[in-house]
Amino acid sequence: MTRETSDRHINLVGKEQARLDWLRKYTDSICAILRLAPLNEEEAYELLVTVRQVILAEFPGMESQYEMIYERRFRRILIRRGMAIPLFHK
Repeated sequence: MTRETSDRHINLVGKEQARLDWLRKYTDSICAILRLAPLNEEEAYELLVTVRQVILAEFPGMESQYEMIYERRFRRILIRRGMAIPLFHK
């Protein structure tokens, strides 16, 4: 691997890590909102529609990973709050 190739690889890894860091911080903030904000079911649903669009715009083609990780995480929080709203995964 040449120095230029190595630098390019490091740059790509850094960019991917930055995207993953953003995703972690973003979803953590959404979880805090779902836990603490005085949302009704309609507001929670609308928030999660937007969240799904934002995440999938940043990570296209990752719908199944979203459903497996984040939708389940959000659903657990809503259930603890007594909300059983339908999300996206069937």
